[in-house]
Amino acid sequence: MPFHRRENPRADLYIAVVFALGAVAFTCAFFVEPFRDPLGLLIVVTLAVTAEALAVKLHHDGRASISQAALVLAAVSFGPAGAAMTATAIGLTGWFCFSRRETQRLAFNFGQLNLGAFAAATLMLTFHERLVAVHPVLALATGVAAGACIYAIGSVAVAIVMSLTSHRPLIETYRSNFVWLWTHQIALGVIGGGLAFAYEVLGVVGVVVLAVPVIVSRYSMKQVLDKTKDNVLRLEKSNQQLQGAYVEIRSMTDELSSAYTGTLESLVAALDVRDQETKGHSVRVATHSLDIAKMLGIKDDQELATIYRGALMHDVGKIGVPDSILLKPGKLTEEEWEFMRRHSAMGYKILAQVPYLRPTAKIVLAHHERWDGD
Repeated sequence: MPFHRRENPRADLYIAVVFALGAVAFTCAFFVEPFRDPLGLLIVVTLAVTAEALAVKLHHDGRASISQAALVLAAVSFGPAGAAMTATAIGLTGWFCFSRRETQRLAFNFGQLNLGAFAAATLMLTFHERLVAVHPVLALATGVAAGACIYAIGSVAVAIVMSLTSHRPLIETYRSNFVWLWTHQIALGVIGGGLAFAYEVLGVVGVVVLAVPVIVSRYSMKQVLDKTKDNVLRLEKSNQQLQGAYVEIRSMTDELSSAYTGTLESLVAALDVRDQETKGHSVRVATHSLDIAKMLGIKDDQELATIYRGALMHDVGKIGVPDSILLKPGKLTEEEWEFMRRHSAMGYKILAQVPYLRPTAKIVLAHHERWDGD
């Protein structure tokens, strides 16, 4: 089982404790029950080593292996000593084939594998091996029990060291990395129980005959995982491209928005040049309108931008007002006032021609509307 190694005194101490406990379990295993059927055990260890060596690397850290089925078989049919030898062989094979030869990784996996194997094999001693041959269902049940025991101890042990090295809560670490694997491990327990039943009924030949198709299934597993890996890599690449495109589009949108606003501000500046008495008036109105909008709780950037532009352009319709009226020093006649009042509608007509400015045009149209709608 993989874990992320970091400099961490607490993790180092924990790994040392797991190794020590595993060494004690390995030693005790040879005194719990006499060693039996060396040839059969040798074949089981060989199958376990082969299954572990053919483990399929996953996309990220870790690998998928069916070697636990052989460990379950050893725990059920060969007792603590057989389980200890099988667990040690699996740990050494995984360390040799898939790691960077880290001593601590080897020590930790030796410890946690032997702890799980010893616990499962000791549990199986309560079921005499001949009971396994009574009925296939009983064999499968014992296999599930042994597999669950091995996985429970191993997964908790690995979760603790991952929690120590990553500084994440233990429960969160376990849920995200191990809970979803229970169904896979139970399935391997069923396979191990079935192999134990075959061993009791047919002997070593039955185990080999049934184990070969299971090991060959590794190639199907690899094909599926390789295809999945390719799809994941393509999705990650596409996601990165989409993120890059999004950032680029967002940047272009911001630049375009700034260009629009700059264009409008230039137009307002041109209007101020024409009407010196109201110089800066439009910018002040836009600034106050934006402040009021924020005080009213408006937070949407697009809506705030529309309000700002509408306030900035509220007098753009004065372009259509003759200088004789706009710049008249004296009082306006009623007809001149009537013409002046049209600048809201004229501003609306000017801005509504541009789709981008249609929301802004509505503000311009309404900027002289009275509270009573007049």
